[in-house]
Amino acid sequence: YLPNAFSPDGDGLNDEFKVISNTENIASFHMYIFNRWGQMIFESSDMQHGWDGTYKGKPAMGGVYVYRIDYTTSGQQAQKSETLTGNVVLVR
Repeated sequence: YLPNAFSPDGDGLNDEFKVISNTENIASFHMYIFNRWGQMIFESSDMQHGWDGTYKGKPAMGGVYVYRIDYTTSGQQAQKSETLTGNVVLVR
């Protein structure tokens, strides 16, 4: 599951943009966040570490950002690589 918006205001609700998933079958994971000019402003290879809405230690402007998530699942059959792309709204 991926939220389509988040509000990092410190209230403990929706403060991070991150994948909510059963991690048992995830063999590898990498998430990238881009601003509207295509500049990468966040990346993580840890599913538990989401984007907190900052860039270089300062709050990013509210608006629409693009994400790309590359991951590989492993199961009884074989590994399967997938890429998810989409938009997320940062609400300030």
